[in-house]
Amino acid sequence: MRYLFIGPSLPDVRDHLDGTVRVLPPIAAGDLFRVPLSAGDIVGIVDGYFHHTAAVRHKEIFAALADGVRVLGASSMGALRAAEMHRYGMGGVGYVFAGYRSGRLVGDDEVALLHGPAEAGYPAFSQPLVNIRATIATAVRDGIIEQTHADKLIDAMATMPYVRRNHRTLVETIEALDLPPGQARRIERYCRTNVVDVKRSDALRLLDQLTQGDPRGRTGRPVLHRTSFTANLELASRAESPDGALPTLSAVSLVNICQLFAHDYPTIHRDLVFRVIGQECADGCPDHRPGLTPEQTVVAHGRHRGHYSDRPDGADFTFLTRWTTRSERATRSTEELIAIFVPRAFRVKPGIAPKAEAIALLRDTKAWTRAAKIARVASLVESRLRIANRDSSTLPPARVAAWFAKHWRVDPDDVEIAALDRGFESMNAFLGVAKSYYLLTRIRPELVDFSVRNERRQPCASS
Repeated sequence: MRYLFIGPSLPDVRDHLDGTVRVLPPIAAGDLFRVPLSAGDIVGIVDGYFHHTAAVRHKEIFAALADGVRVLGASSMGALRAAEMHRYGMGGVGYVFAGYRSGRLVGDDEVALLHGPAEAGYPAFSQPLVNIRATIATAVRDGIIEQTHADKLIDAMATMPYVRRNHRTLVETIEALDLPPGQARRIERYCRTNVVDVKRSDALRLLDQLTQGDPRGRTGRPVLHRTSFTANLELASRAESPDGALPTLSAVSLVNICQLFAHDYPTIHRDLVFRVIGQECADGCPDHRPGLTPEQTVVAHGRHRGHYSDRPDGADFTFLTRWTTRSERATRSTEELIAIFVPRAFRVKPGIAPKAEAIALLRDTKAWTRAAKIARVASLVESRLRIANRDSSTLPPARVAAWFAKHWRVDPDDVEIAALDRGFESMNAFLGVAKSYYLLTRIRPELVDFSVRNERRQPCASS
């Protein structure tokens, strides 16, 4: 599959394609994680957002390259990222890319412009500096302006904010050069009628490579070290619409809602963790013993990995004190305490919670749709708070924790442990999410009263 992120550099892009390329809006942070990419796909990046929206991350491009996706960049944001990521295998196309690679172009604002929405065809309200440079260079070549005056003109335009670089300010700058009578008008007329649009030309060159399958030789895949930042960015970028409504919702936020409110989520989380660890033990441990219960497998796997000894004494397990309640320590064996501890402390990798596994599990339940409804109603509540100049983040933590202690049917002193049982990384992580939904619990308590397993979708019958 071939994808193209493009906007104002080539508003009429569809006139140049044959339908084999999926056209997407200018790229922003997380967009490469939202596209269903697989090895052998080709992605072209031309335009991208950067000012009011976070720009596409280098790490997500790196992740795509590591997965065997060919990524090409040109013209605008694509040229910038291609120059920065070229050593890792991202391909660059065109004049702008070459300028950044050589150091002739330096500033990110060289390619920036102010424009209108896609629905209006991305009308340009300013001109990118790379186009102004190219137009003035052509004017020098044609004898319209001397090089010394051209340098002053470019220097003056370069000091302006990118949103002010338009034809009117260009004319004002030309007039300020104190040129001979009539020459300023001649230069202005030339620049108006002989615009050199290098961004458009580069975009067209990228389209040629994209539609031809980019026949150039591929470089080897880089090796991606999937840090917690990368994994969490990928998860945060995943969007869902279980109820079919727009806009889409963050998949992680839907998991968070189930964590907060589903009465049986501790069991869901425990079973998920036991399944992941059990599979890891079966796949990689020579000492794996089939036939054990999930709890026994988890405890055994900890020994396989050397986390504690085969014949533990009490000193091996002093760490359990901070992960278990006094009641649990008084009534459970060491083996049982380990099985309780593991789901509370489990991470796929350091700093990475098992949210991807939870998304896959919950997506097949009615609870996923229920979570979407809760998210949308909570968003309305938050909007009303903002109108009233109120902020849910200022809610007293003790009040929020007390409500959830009651909802979870736990002792108020054990709220932090109960949050860990639901897959939250810490008390602060729980409160950071819970505050956004607390007022909803006061307004629509029936909406947040559900269990995942009571809302599983029934299979459809067919003949």
